[in-house]
Amino acid sequence: MYKRYFSKNILNIKLLINLFILFCCINLSKSYKIVSSSLDANWTQTSFLAETSEFVANTISNGNLFWNFVEELFNEKYFLEQNSDEKEFNLALKIAENLLPDGQSGISLLRLSLSLRLYSARIQLHRQIANDLLPKLKEIKCSENNPFYEINGIVSCKYSEIDKLLQNANEREPSQIYSIDHLYPNNFPDVNNYKFPLIVLYANIGQPNLFQQFHKEFVKMSNNGLIKYVFRHFDKKTVSTPLVSLSGYGVELAVKSTEYKALDDLAFVNNGNENIGEQSNQNDLEILTPLERDELEDIGFQASQNIMNNSPENVISSLIDLSQNFPSKSRSLTKIKVSQSFREEILFNQNHWNKELELSEGESALWINGINIGHDLDSVDLFHLFETLRQEQLLANYFKQIGFKREYFNVLQTMDLSEEKSNTWALDFRDGDPHWINNLDKDQQYSDWGNSVRLLLQPYFPGMIRPIARNLFSLVCILNPSSPSSRDLLKTTFSLYMHQVPLRIGFIFVINDKLSLDGKSNVDVALFNIFEFIKEKKGTLKAIHFIQKIHEELSSPIEVSEVHKFFKGHYPDSDFDKIFGLNSEYNKNISVGINFYRRSGLRKLPTVLVNGIPLDNSALESSDRIEDGILFSIMRQTSSFQRAVIDGSLTDKENILNWVMSRPDVLPRLNPRLIGNNDEDNNERKILQTFISASNDDVSCEDNVLLDKMSSQNRFNCLIKERRYLVRSDEMLDDDNSIHWFTVWLVADLNSAKGQQLFRDALKSLKKSNYMRLSLIYNGPEIKKNSWTIAHIFDSILTRLSSAPAKRALNKLLGLEEIEKMGEKIFDENSIEKLLNEIGGHGINMDPILAELKSGNVERRLALQSSFAFNDLNLIKGQIAVIINSKVFGPFDNDEDFGFDDFVLAERLAERKGVKKVAEMVKGWKKHEKKVKNPSDTLLQIISFVENFAIQKRRHSVDIGMEFESVLNLLAKDDDRPIFQIVAIINPISRVAQKLAPILQILLKVLNVDLTLAMNPRTKIAELPLKRYYRYVLLDTPTFDQNGQLLPNFAHFEGLPHKQLLTLNLDVPEAWMVQPIWSDHDLDNIRLALVQKEVIALFQLRHILLEGHCFDEQSGNPPRGLQFVLGTRTNIAMFDTIVMANLGYFQLKAGPGAWILRLREGRSKEIYEIKGSVGAEKTTKKLENNADGELEELHVLVDSFTGKTIRMRVAKRTGMEKRNLLSEENEKGSNASEQPERDEEDDDDEGSIWSNFAPKKVVENLSNKLLGGEKYDVINIFSLASGHLYERFLRIMMLSESLPLLGKHYGFDYQLIEYKWPRWLHQQIEKQRVMWGYKILFLDVLFPLDVKKIIFVDADQVVRADMMELMELDLHGAPYGYTPFCDSRTSMGGFRFWKSGYWASHLAGRKYHISALYVVDLLKFRQIAAGDRLRGQYQGLSADPNSLSNLDQDLPNNMIHQVRIHSLPQEWLWCETWCDDSSKVNAKTVDLCNNPQTKEPKLESAMRIIPEWTELDNEIKEVLISRIDDKNEKNEIIDEDKHKEL
Repeated sequence: MYKRYFSKNILNIKLLINLFILFCCINLSKSYKIVSSSLDANWTQTSFLAETSEFVANTISNGNLFWNFVEELFNEKYFLEQNSDEKEFNLALKIAENLLPDGQSGISLLRLSLSLRLYSARIQLHRQIANDLLPKLKEIKCSENNPFYEINGIVSCKYSEIDKLLQNANEREPSQIYSIDHLYPNNFPDVNNYKFPLIVLYANIGQPNLFQQFHKEFVKMSNNGLIKYVFRHFDKKTVSTPLVSLSGYGVELAVKSTEYKALDDLAFVNNGNENIGEQSNQNDLEILTPLERDELEDIGFQASQNIMNNSPENVISSLIDLSQNFPSKSRSLTKIKVSQSFREEILFNQNHWNKELELSEGESALWINGINIGHDLDSVDLFHLFETLRQEQLLANYFKQIGFKREYFNVLQTMDLSEEKSNTWALDFRDGDPHWINNLDKDQQYSDWGNSVRLLLQPYFPGMIRPIARNLFSLVCILNPSSPSSRDLLKTTFSLYMHQVPLRIGFIFVINDKLSLDGKSNVDVALFNIFEFIKEKKGTLKAIHFIQKIHEELSSPIEVSEVHKFFKGHYPDSDFDKIFGLNSEYNKNISVGINFYRRSGLRKLPTVLVNGIPLDNSALESSDRIEDGILFSIMRQTSSFQRAVIDGSLTDKENILNWVMSRPDVLPRLNPRLIGNNDEDNNERKILQTFISASNDDVSCEDNVLLDKMSSQNRFNCLIKERRYLVRSDEMLDDDNSIHWFTVWLVADLNSAKGQQLFRDALKSLKKSNYMRLSLIYNGPEIKKNSWTIAHIFDSILTRLSSAPAKRALNKLLGLEEIEKMGEKIFDENSIEKLLNEIGGHGINMDPILAELKSGNVERRLALQSSFAFNDLNLIKGQIAVIINSKVFGPFDNDEDFGFDDFVLAERLAERKGVKKVAEMVKGWKKHEKKVKNPSDTLLQIISFVENFAIQKRRHSVDIGMEFESVLNLLAKDDDRPIFQIVAIINPISRVAQKLAPILQILLKVLNVDLTLAMNPRTKIAELPLKRYYRYVLLDTPTFDQNGQLLPNFAHFEGLPHKQLLTLNLDVPEAWMVQPIWSDHDLDNIRLALVQKEVIALFQLRHILLEGHCFDEQSGNPPRGLQFVLGTRTNIAMFDTIVMANLGYFQLKAGPGAWILRLREGRSKEIYEIKGSVGAEKTTKKLENNADGELEELHVLVDSFTGKTIRMRVAKRTGMEKRNLLSEENEKGSNASEQPERDEEDDDDEGSIWSNFAPKKVVENLSNKLLGGEKYDVINIFSLASGHLYERFLRIMMLSESLPLLGKHYGFDYQLIEYKWPRWLHQQIEKQRVMWGYKILFLDVLFPLDVKKIIFVDADQVVRADMMELMELDLHGAPYGYTPFCDSRTSMGGFRFWKSGYWASHLAGRKYHISALYVVDLLKFRQIAAGDRLRGQYQGLSADPNSLSNLDQDLPNNMIHQVRIHSLPQEWLWCETWCDDSSKVNAKTVDLCNNPQTKEPKLESAMRIIPEWTELDNEIKEVLISRIDDKNEKNEIIDEDKHKEL
């Protein structure tokens, strides 16, 4: 398959190359040579229609647009023969244009998404799910090319079997519904748990005629409430279908050092016929000559001047050309003269940016609509950026609809759009009357400390609390005294007190205060009685200590009888009945705590407050985490105390507690619905989508319109038209310039007591607020004509009376004693008149109210409101919610209140978010422009747009500074399209500029942009800043050939220096793992002088990463060494990995699909269990008969080119708390079942961290052979090779270039291994240093978990001994063994750097070891977390460019004191550079070390030093030729020896 497609792809690339040369470079036809590269996914072409449907579906989150797209496909005018990619592409655009809310602007982004193949990975995910069902299809003889469906686990392709399969469907387990699934719209409250049969249709969306019948039937059944209906994409591709050609990545040609010759001599022989003399005489087509230091110094300013000398429309193109071809352009730049004014402007701006933006000279930055796009722009990619662009375009489009173009920039920059944090608000705990055990202001034990708040300003040890004898930090624990969860908290807080941590510590006990409960029968009351008794006798401290002792001595759960027994043992003479009886005097304060808790809004016990700020729930899971959480909270608060001392608001005269509790962020109640919740288990807050957008005055809202059949938008527009508001003052309502920026809608059944109480609290809040406006939405029983209720009266009063009399009437009505009893009453005209008379008078004319009731308008309005609540808010009748500034909070739980304090908090939150400031802006617009009709309604729309579409990141207003010469300003060209604001500050000769400039060029094509581009070069440059050519593969739209077939994406380089040695690398998104698939040249050593025409390289995306961070929920630490397996339902263990101690990081190779993540069988699963996750799918699959919530597996979706990152929580199983994953020996007292196991799944190892290139039997052989003890049946060797020369060396050392043939001939197994460099670990840029890093940094995760020992051998070594000897060598407890550098060749003494200076001091007599050969005991290596230690040290040292110059051997030698090295006997590695000739006779391996004196080329030294080298080289060549029978294939192998890559 690959071969057929590659041939087609190469032809396409060559055709494009030839056209390019013909039209652009005809005068260089004899010498013009290019390098071209392309990258494909490892899955076949996906449909443009399918990808477009996903783009449309993700435009608005309510999901209906996908189904609208499907329905459009059934239109007969679209039933055209889709015989080309281009026709399908155009059809997709045509359908989408009618559905996208932003029209042509959306189409521009759609084109870009299809060019990027943004949703291709999601389509492939659907395919993967479907492929697992194909065996079932074959069993029932269904064609794989036709649509099929699954009903609760049974598959069919026959329409006639639907009814049959639905029978008893609920007795079968349904399929998992995923977050990316298209579930047909309905009102099912929980798609995964609600007991309706699930039908999943698998079909090719590009063939609507084939699945239309199924779709129509399933839609009908779903609308009738009979089934749940899900659509998934599936198209069975043939072998000849091309792979998906990718873009959105970079290709570099790095200029390679030739100090040591690394070219294969055969390259010269095979290309010796080329007439080098025909090459151009131009200097830039020959070889690069280095610049002198004085020529480099000003080159950054010269480059900037050269770019800005262009016309504005050509600046970006000039930046791209100069940065991407800098090695060839650099010499000409030295001739550019920089004007003094240009230089001074840049220097002024750099000083300004450093102060205002914290941006240094030479750094680059990018803001899109004020969003700072990361600090590491070198890793930016359009796949991550696209979601931001899409959301911001929708936002800009909605602003444009109401008449605002650029004004919305100021709105976004004014509002605080950073993610809401719940731990910035504090609770006033004073009325909870805490039981304090200490007082730093007065207690004698703190008398030796200073007591001035100014001590906060003195330097102190980082991470420690200053010992100041003032109650600066109050720790309040709110708990149930008998709860097991209170045990650690009591222990920790008492320990903090005993160690004199400067905290005031208090307790609030939450205990059921029913009068019928007493201390004789209820354990909580008994503990409270004991506490009060001891407190009275001995003080609070002794009382708390006694409660803590009860927890320590008694087993959980604590029984009341055991408490009595324990108490009597310590207080035998106490009066039992007096203390524990029903009328005990020690019960009198029992209600204080629970009343406070009810008012507080807190929802979980225990809760810990630090100066009123709650700790996250995750901080209460263990003693260590409690201490860490307290310390972290104090550290965060200390800076605000210091500022208060400096500005004089906090002085020594203040009562600290009262001062803290009087701050604006301290509230009488904390409502988690309003302030958020950081608890992972509760991370889906019930905040529903709203529908506010541009209103439509033409919508019909009359009686004859069926409300439930109206669109959500029209129903909402009707609701908006008839909104009537209550405000504090009628004068403000009549003032056109006044604005109410706090809009509250109460959604409730006002016939109910809870609905009425909500209304009372809202009216109470309205009395206190000048900015609030209040309205009602009915959500009660069905409205019947002429059946008037209290809700009718409320609506009539609100509609017909102005705000002031309406409030008086409503307050009177709500104040009636019998109001709650009237909830179910149906009023006739007489009873209504009587009631109206009772609440009328005092200037309130009630006549219009009765008239309104009789008109029938009330029933229509209430029905509209009820329909909105049910259909658009998904509320069940009677449920309560509150809509605040368009954001829906609810539905509320039955025991949940939303009261006066909550409305106060909500208003504070709105003001804090910047809504009040935006209101002032809207008032200004009202004064100067006509586009604002009603300022309050306009503001509500603005807030809704921002809440629904704005990316939740803080926006910045970027002041560039001087903009005369060094800054480009381009205004958006189309006033009819939404406008973006992009600000870029760029160092023009940086790696960032090479990538960012083409991205900006594409954004200018796709979006309507106001662009500001400023130059920020480095002022003093000592070495060439860019040593690579670069191309970014990206088009704004797909391109097609003359037959309408999609053309592949590729990067091409032209105008390269012909004699310069170059190396080709891909710069891909961080989640991609790519491989070269085919090339006819050595990509690591490209010299165009030896190339006849062009260099073509094909790469393939092999994997998309699944990454994660895992933590033990009890300790909070990473469970280092924990093992995971990843697979599917049919192959459960395809890949495996271990958890690092570094950030709890783990990495698994995956790809588009629905994956299952499990703990690996064996020690990991015996000791640990999965407790929860963030980022994985919600699943109901738990272990059977499990009560504590253990998850058997996690379902993880990889549906994007950005990969997937999850966060996992695990915990040790009961009884396993003291077991260690990595313990070397049996724990004391362990039985046989607890001994470290030989992993039982070893025979299923094809799912390792290794790449799955080898046949399955090869992997099985490896696994089965590696189960021995100290003796081994197999020798495990790994090596690295880059370029044809080193591959040639490698095949002699390990016989492994043409792996399948040589493996078969010589009888060895092989695999190609790979691991993606983690993004959090300091990156290396040079290819050689990257390879060095892989030799040492990832030894614990690079190999299958069953490989217990492995040997590294350099590719340029020849082995003369049996390597089994090294495999079985005793390393004496060290994790690895290295050979020391030879000392015997005395002439090299001056080059032995380790003999003096730092290394001599650091090694302290130990030897410095060479990394050309070493053996690793992987079990020991993982056991002592050597990989984590090495990575930690590397991270600290690598930031210094002068450290770790020889990374692969400097690092282990630097860590020799922490990770011990066993010195191998010297004969295990001989190299001529360091070892004398006499020792060569004993050499077990011969290495071709570089010689810093002679700098002899590798190939020459190999033939000279190793007599058998030539013989081995010829032998392997003969093997390769002799193993091929077919003549054509033989020629291919011979050509391979001419350096075609595998």
